[in-house]
Amino acid sequence: ESTGEFLSAGHSDLVRDAIACVDYMTNLDEVQSDAIFLLGHSEGCIISPQVLAARPAIRGLALLCPFIDDLESTLMKQARKLQRDVEGEPGILQPLRKLAARLFGASEAAQAKLIQKLKTTDDDTFRAGFQKLPAKALREMLDLDPPAIFAKVDAPMLLIGGEKDVQCDPGDVTQIANIAQGPCETHIIPNLTHILRYDEGEPNFLSYKNLIQKPIEPKVTQIINDWFARSI
Repeated sequence: ESTGEFLSAGHSDLVRDAIACVDYMTNLDEVQSDAIFLLGHSEGCIISPQVLAARPAIRGLALLCPFIDDLESTLMKQARKLQRDVEGEPGILQPLRKLAARLFGASEAAQAKLIQKLKTTDDDTFRAGFQKLPAKALREMLDLDPPAIFAKVDAPMLLIGGEKDVQCDPGDVTQIANIAQGPCETHIIPNLTHILRYDEGEPNFLSYKNLIQKPIEPKVTQIINDWFARSI
């Protein structure tokens, strides 16, 4: 009922929404206002420190699959990985997968073209192939400087990466911990993917459809709960 339109919203709108949530919680009688934590996943990991900068009373950040590379580099890495996954997947459906990859932009060339279009448009959304994309949000994220954002964090952080994350480099967990000003607890969980499920096989985007049917790996929630208990 908010009348908001998701695809037209920018990254900055998501940051402001999160700040509004913190402000609302701070005024609730049942909330301990000096013990509010933020839990972020993927894009939420770069939203959370921006909210902390605006509301420094936040007690700490728990970040799942964080990234410190700029968005353009991240998108190009993802495109290379997805292209390899599609081209390398054996079976009778491989030609159809390759066709879908070309139509939906799952290639380095298509990704580079998409990024260039993002940089040259002022529209909130635009179409790429059969998809309507949140141009404003992606454009704003292209302008972010993740190292500079994380370097200002002085609150405690829990950083959890997945060994088999094909979207955010698990090595970024260590890089973030090294530049942050506050204490950090880090975990790289073996076999964990970007969607917080285990994958015993070779990690790839095409496995998401089956993995997402499983529950979030219990070890992730256990680490989070234990960290919260020690931090409050």
